[in-house]
Amino acid sequence: MKLLRYSGILFGICGALIFSGLADAQPLKIDGIRCLGGDLSASVYPRNDFTGKKCALVKVALPVSGAEFEGNVIGSVEYKAGEYWVYMSAGSKFLKVKHESHHPLMIHFDDTNIGSVESNRTYLVKVSGGKVSGISGGIPVTFKITPRDAILSVDQQEYETVNGVVEIPLSASEHNYMVVAPGYKGQGNKFMVYEGNTNKIIVELDPKTSSAAITENWINKPEEKTGGYEEARQRREILKWVEDYRLAYIEKNINRLRDAFSEGTRIITQSQNINSSLYKTKSQAKRDYLESIERLFRNAKRINVEFDHISVMKHGAKPNIYGVTLHQRIQSSEYSDDGWLFLILDCRDSENPQILVRTWQDESAVANYGIFTFDDFDMD
Repeated sequence: MKLLRYSGILFGICGALIFSGLADAQPLKIDGIRCLGGDLSASVYPRNDFTGKKCALVKVALPVSGAEFEGNVIGSVEYKAGEYWVYMSAGSKFLKVKHESHHPLMIHFDDTNIGSVESNRTYLVKVSGGKVSGISGGIPVTFKITPRDAILSVDQQEYETVNGVVEIPLSASEHNYMVVAPGYKGQGNKFMVYEGNTNKIIVELDPKTSSAAITENWINKPEEKTGGYEEARQRREILKWVEDYRLAYIEKNINRLRDAFSEGTRIITQSQNINSSLYKTKSQAKRDYLESIERLFRNAKRINVEFDHISVMKHGAKPNIYGVTLHQRIQSSEYSDDGWLFLILDCRDSENPQILVRTWQDESAVANYGIFTFDDFDMD
């Protein structure tokens, strides 16, 4: 009996320590899961599983180091400026995330429209720490979006749609939404959610006026429909260049950026004035822009840059000119932004494209004017 009593005391002490540790730990939550159709990292930086088949690449955006992963993980996990690159066997349906400061998190791909990860494809899972909001008990609001692949944000939170439809539980109060898509004029507005009502919002974006014969969008097109091997190779080179361009900001490599911009680069930013409905459009020379970036590099301890929704376009009249549209998020101790980039590239040197035009717009400007395209610039 004495032994049992001491065992009980020991268990009680250990149990208290265990539960104390769990109480201090913060939960992890999933902020979004999607397949990155325009991200060719899985094929540009491939890894094979034990059968020789190409892996899927899952990028887990989690801004803390020291996380561990369990599941059909192939090889070592790489941590790159707030992103874990996790290679997984094709067909995998779940991935477990563990961190000493957080409760474990199970990511179920089979609970989404992904089902299971596919060979040679790249996925993004956004994970954040802290307490999980109680939004799951809110009032359901159904969004129906056209085009179906447009990006929906509600209260600055991005949501995945299935064939353009998603149901989101929200509180009975005022909210705001933003819907954007390359080639379309964005749309945003405030709306009220009421208890006892059927809350349904239909958003149909209007195409931005564009000469269809001038551009050809390469994203998600089979190789045989994009002019064969040579154009498919060029597409891969451009997407690899985009990743190198992103890393230049993260690594504070000002020389790499200086080489990326042509001497006559047109650099344009467009955003809404604070506390005003007016918009400002600002032009900069390459020298002035790079000086501001150098100041950021000196003052910021760490810079995180995310690119997604990447679309590559070919200029129909000029064989070496290409356009890239992408969504960009920058976070640092000194500066942050969230908006859309449009780059016009001179790809005569296919491995080292040069930027002819760089535009950045915040979401409000995109909603009002649409994302810049080739049609906004005289390429003669």
